[in-house]
Amino acid sequence: MKREIEQEQIKQIVYRGLGLLTAIAAIVLPYTIFVSDGGVQYLSTNDLVQLKETFYGGQPWVVFCQKSGETLKETVTGSIEDMQKAGISVGIVNCTSQLPSGKTIAEKFKLSKTKPVTGFLCVNGKKPVQLPKEAVKSSAALLKWAKPQSAVSIASIQHSADLRKRCLSEKVCALAVKNGVLSKQELIMFNKVANAQRNVKFAVLDTSEQEFSLAKSFPKGDGPFLVQFKKTGANKTLAAKVHKGNFDKSSLTYAIKATLDTDYGDAEFTTLKTKPTLKKNRITKPKVKKPVKEKKEKKHKKPKVRVKDTKDKAQAEDVKEGMSEEEMQRRKALDEEMASMFQEVDEEEVIELDAEDDEDEDDTHEEEVEIEAEEEEEEM
Repeated sequence: MKREIEQEQIKQIVYRGLGLLTAIAAIVLPYTIFVSDGGVQYLSTNDLVQLKETFYGGQPWVVFCQKSGETLKETVTGSIEDMQKAGISVGIVNCTSQLPSGKTIAEKFKLSKTKPVTGFLCVNGKKPVQLPKEAVKSSAALLKWAKPQSAVSIASIQHSADLRKRCLSEKVCALAVKNGVLSKQELIMFNKVANAQRNVKFAVLDTSEQEFSLAKSFPKGDGPFLVQFKKTGANKTLAAKVHKGNFDKSSLTYAIKATLDTDYGDAEFTTLKTKPTLKKNRITKPKVKKPVKEKKEKKHKKPKVRVKDTKDKAQAEDVKEGMSEEEMQRRKALDEEMASMFQEVDEEEVIELDAEDDEDEDDTHEEEVEIEAEEEEEEM
């Protein structure tokens, strides 16, 4: 009888123990991090380290809001494989669960409910952003939206405003500086480093046409060199460090990881009193001597011919046109022949010239003198 009582007590203890374990499992299991067969990671609000790494670690994550026990939507299950191929992890979390701050995940990231599923994207250490309505309609739409959003972005610095906005404003910025454009191999390597360190902003700067204010602290040569900027201390003061090692994947990765180290990351940084700037190189143009202008020879003006009748006009026009000397002699001979013909007229028919005729003769004589002067000038 006593033995039966002991067996019954053991059964009760076992049942109660199993009941307690079942209750614990029912509470904890939905919030425990594990990877399902489908590749979806379930995240727990109790594991703050994992949540912080997921939300702000830099690597791309698409996290869906879903309570425990709910069936996964097609948008989730249909996108997992393609997301993984694109380097994007997929997670599930209860967005109504409270964080240590007292806010739920939905409240912290200001999420509004969307159908068929609500979710958000975490990438590059930035604040998570909600998936737009258009992106959650199907797995294809989700991949189309998330893939470019998750790509590594390396900024190309063109001027001082670019430098401030796309590098110096970040928590940590890794700037590759070279007197010229990075080669294809250098850019591929730099992109791989950026992919591995997503919570750092990466940028490139070509100093062949502009002067960088920190260039004096660089080693000799054209580069490329790595300059890291970081906001240090409680006041988030901007500081910089020039990497003295090789510009290769292993060396750059080690240098950037050291910068991110919370204990030793600030040791080699120098606080900057003013923000670095860029300005265009001044190109001094050689002075070119102006060619000496040759003095132009003065052209002698032809004397003007006064023309009083039609005959003399024709002669003047011939002179202007540059009549040959032989033609002038021929015409002169014809004029003399015509004059001799008029002299053969009987003296009885000759009429005395009045005063006007005398003036005409004087004018004619004057014109002949002027024409002869012009002919002499042409002969010269």
